[in-house]
Formats: sequence, structure tokens, C-alpha cells
Amino acid sequence: MTSAPAISVITPSFNQGPFVRETIESVLAQGGDDWEHVVVDGGSSDETVSILKEYPHLTWASEKDKGQADALNKAMEMSSGDVIFWINSDDVVAPGAFEAVRRFFANHSDVQIVCGNAVTLGQDGKELVRTGPRVRARKLRYPWDGDTSMHQPSMVFRRAVYDFAGPFDITLNCAMDYDFFLRASRQFEFFHLPVDFGLFREYTGTKTGEGAAEAFKEVKKCLVRHVRDTQDGSPTWAALQAYFAEGCVWVNDAVANYRHGRPRAARHLLLRAFIRNPLSLLVYPHLLYRLRGLVGPSGYERLRARFGGRN
Repeated sequence: MTSAPAISVITPSFNQGPFVRETIESVLAQGGDDWEHVVVDGGSSDETVSILKEYPHLTWASEKDKGQADALNKAMEMSSGDVIFWINSDDVVAPGAFEAVRRFFANHSDVQIVCGNAVTLGQDGKELVRTGPRVRARKLRYPWDGDTSMHQPSMVFRRAVYDFAGPFDITLNCAMDYDFFLRASRQFEFFHLPVDFGLFREYTGTKTGEGAAEAFKEVKKCLVRHVRDTQDGSPTWAALQAYFAEGCVWVNDAVANYRHGRPRAARHLLLRAFIRNPLSLLVYPHLLYRLRGLVGPSGYERLRARFGGRN
């Protein structure tokens, strides 16, 4: 058994005053003295900086930057730990996460990336969604087949991964995490530990909460670049598949809006999906959406209970 590694928590931040204190406190609650917390703020105009000044244990900077990826690269340069927790300023570290990671890495010196449970919180901090760890390199290369399987706050990695796959691409606004771990998958395996690491907060105003369209455009860009750089198939074919798959993203977003009581927004997204790719009418979520319309929500739920299904 090797000694437990030192941990660096890196937190990019910009105008997250309502949440950043909770993020900092979730790190402090971990206990131990083998960790550091680096916060790089993009020059916030809210109360973020005044909150950062209250915590002398922090290593932090606040200055105008080129976006989240730029802040992450700065945080990596400012940090010194071997094990990296990337926790955004509106997310939190789960109780006991550091201890679980200490034990795991101390007993698995050959492991470079470990994935925990994917847990999503609402704005009020209540748990919305939970799945077990499921990241696979192949799944990252086929993001249209459901989802990327990647949940950034649940991914903990050694500095060697950044040395290989970094720096984070500052041209990306949404998909810098997907791009980073896609590149990391060329060299490293993903190991799974069914433990909560980082808890992701979803609410109106986040990049995720505002919809998947921009993110998927960047995912396509990253995927085509990956295929080109690794010669892992045809970039043209990858681009074509991703283009048609974008219709599936619109449909999934539409179904999510329908399930949250926003039918008008759902219809708008379905129209955009059809314009983007007429074959989106045949994808599984769209078929389910139309089935709900034919038999009604209660009839649909009875059928789903009898025959099963993913949505």
C-alpha cells in the first residue's frame, strides 16, 4: 500500500455568489489536512470576491479571463496536489468523498481516473437524479447513443491525466469536460467506485439548464477532431452521424420539457428537431412522446408499467 495522495480541489467561478459559499464549506467539511482548494474567479461583479476573502485557507485569484476552460488551466497551474477534484462554484463535494478517494488511490497506484456516482441536485439542494458510475471510453465516442455517460463532478483524476490530456480547450464554452476526458480515454481506463464524489446542481441559468443545443455542437466538434487525430474511423462519417444525432438531442430535450409540464416548449423543440433532421420523428423518445399524445399520460403510464421502457 502506498501513502494517500495529496488532493487539489479546483473551482472555476464567475458570479456564483449565491452558491460559492456552500461549495467552499463542502470542501472544509471533508476533514484532514492533505488537501488544498484553489478558486479562480473570472472577475465577478457580485459578492463572490467578498466571500472568498472570508476563507484564509483558500488559494484564489479574481481577474478577467477567457472563460471556464481558461480558469481551469490557471487553477491547475496554481495547484500542487496529485489528485484533482474539479468542482464548479455551484456544485458541492459529497460528504466523505475525500476519504473514499484517499483509500481508493492509496490501494490502486496504477489507476489514474476514478468515476463515482452521478448525482444531480435542484436549486434547493434536494436530490433530483442518481445513477451509478458508468463511464466507458466507447460510450464517449458515441454520444448520440443515449448520452456521453460522463458526469463531470463525479470524475476524479491524477495530475498525470492533465499532463497528457490538458490543457482544457479555451475555445469551448460547454464541452471542455467532454473534450478533456475524450482525449484522456486515448491513454487511460476509467475505473468505477459506487460512491458520491461531487454533486451537480441543475437550475435555470446554467449551461446545462438552458438546453443541450450549444453543448452538442461542441461535442460534435470535439468528436470529429478526436476521430481525425486518432484515425479511429472516418471524420466524415463521424460528422455525419453526429449531425443526424443532433435531432435526437432536440427530441430528448423536448421530452424533458414535456415531463416537467412545459408542453409548448416541447412542441417548439420537436419542430426544431424535425427541421434539423426529419428522421428525428423516428427516434425512440419521439415515438414515446407521440404515444403519450395518442393514449394520454395515464394510458401511457399503464403501458409503460406493463411492458417496461426507458422513458
